[in-house]
Amino acid sequence: MDELPLKLKDQNDVVTHVINILHRLGLLTSHHDSFDSTVVDSVRAFQQSRGLVVSGVVDATTLNALEEARWKLGDRSLYLQPSPMMHGDDVATLQSRLTEMGFNCGRVDGVFGPRLEDAVRDFQKSVGVAIDGKCGPATITALMRLSRTVSGGAPSILRESAIQKNRGPALANKVIVLDPSFGGLDQGNCGNDVVESEVVFDIAQRLEGRLLALGVSVFLTRGANNSPSESQRLILANETNADLVISLHLDKYHNDKAHGVATYFYGSLAHG
Repeated sequence: MDELPLKLKDQNDVVTHVINILHRLGLLTSHHDSFDSTVVDSVRAFQQSRGLVVSGVVDATTLNALEEARWKLGDRSLYLQPSPMMHGDDVATLQSRLTEMGFNCGRVDGVFGPRLEDAVRDFQKSVGVAIDGKCGPATITALMRLSRTVSGGAPSILRESAIQKNRGPALANKVIVLDPSFGGLDQGNCGNDVVESEVVFDIAQRLEGRLLALGVSVFLTRGANNSPSESQRLILANETNADLVISLHLDKYHNDKAHGVATYFYGSLAHG
């Protein structure tokens, strides 16, 4: 998108869209028609709440997170569709509600995948609405009417905790997904005869060998020449019940003296 990243005092359709979402989320309460300092502060607050880099800059990552956050359960019908799969906070809410009632959706990742479709079908069968795997008005109404029937923790978290406990702290018997970025025609950062997709795949293969030697079950999200979507990579990680996902990237900078490694961690209160 040519308008990204948004700059201070920008005025365009993307700015208007971002401001509308921030209003919907309650992060803006007054009228704004440009990307001013107040809007930047609201973007920072949003980034903080979503675990993003708090920069106040609306780039593709932040815009995607805003798009996900703007959906509330009931705003639209939810169903399984070809890539890209439907995703957003409404999907995450649906997963949470079904999980609380004992239906196995897998992890709450905000992506409407095959496992969630199966859970919706099971729910529809149990409440007597049309069984089509789609979360439309009738299914949402049934969801809203029912109270939570599970206490003491979500079943998916309890299952994961039990698996973690049984596997113990050692690497042996752990499941690790290695995610070399890009792939296929999408090569990522390139320069000085270095191609990101090739380098990270080589690193992933080397890591795979070392981890296998330690008794780890290892899965790669892609081969040497394909580039699965983000949703497909997420589905693989969830279906393998991964203990850890390691996403590999290369960065670049205009100053040739820049060097080093950046590591970002994402977890939950339940799993650290």
